[in-house]
Amino acid sequence: MSKKKVRRKIKVIPMIITLLIISFLLFILFYLLSLPTRNIFIVGNDLLSDQVIIDQSGLSNYPSFYLHTRMGISKRIKKIDLIENVKVRRKFFNVFEIEVIEKEILFKDSSNNYILKDGTSLNHNYGNLDIPILLNYVSDIVFPRFIENYAKIERDVRSRISEIKYDPSEYDQNRFLLAMNDGNYVYINLASLELLKHYDNIYASLEGNKGIIYCDSSYSETCSFQKFP
Repeated sequence: MSKKKVRRKIKVIPMIITLLIISFLLFILFYLLSLPTRNIFIVGNDLLSDQVIIDQSGLSNYPSFYLHTRMGISKRIKKIDLIENVKVRRKFFNVFEIEVIEKEILFKDSSNNYILKDGTSLNHNYGNLDIPILLNYVSDIVFPRFIENYAKIERDVRSRISEIKYDPSEYDQNRFLLAMNDGNYVYINLASLELLKHYDNIYASLEGNKGIIYCDSSYSETCSFQKFP
């Protein structure tokens, strides 16, 4: 007897349903990938502008929210010399929050280099940063010690200094003259730099007078004041 051929029936409906599900999932995937970044929040920056960080992040054109990874954004931003650390967070409604920690700049030297708290220097133009300017050359012996002691001064006090001048005398090779934003001048040396932590109290005691504050005496732990004529 000859064997009869058995025809297998292809289940068309389940295949169509499977294709529809796959197509729907692909549609959802492409839709999500096409969603743009709606907003970018920068927090923690003091010296660098939001725009500098956004441009470096690769998000300046508000591209796809899901095609840019947090790690990739962080790596790009860390290429900025002034950035110490970066954290990138995804928020609802296609928002990136970028939190940065900047390296601390102490001042700008006469060669337009930024001097950092760790003693390194950066030769880069970051625009008009609100930091003091060192007007002249400091000897190689004094300079590292000045940075070490100056870095110990509180940030809010350093922000009140506009200019720094190395001004050694016949008797003191470690003396500096500081021009303050409030119009006063302060003589200081390496041994007495810590007296600047009391500057707010010193300024309050002047009762609005302007002049020169001498904190460079080797024989006193207090400062004296000479009023401008």
